[in-house]
Amino acid sequence: MAAFESVLSIATTRTNSDERGLLKLTIAGSSETLTLSFSSLSDANEVAILIDGYCMLVNR
Repeated sequence: MAAFESVLSIATTRTNSDERGLLKLTIAGSSETLTLSFSSLSDANEVAILIDGYCMLVNR
């Protein structure tokens, strides 16, 4: 598990095969991107906004 302070980048994309959304997080100290799958791109975007908000709060 990563702390919000460790999030370096947040990106959302739509899968090629369907309308599902992907949320990709780059975490400091990790060689792999953390990828979360959602039923829609809209859901992925909403979670990305939530994570970004928490990151801004802890990195004040």
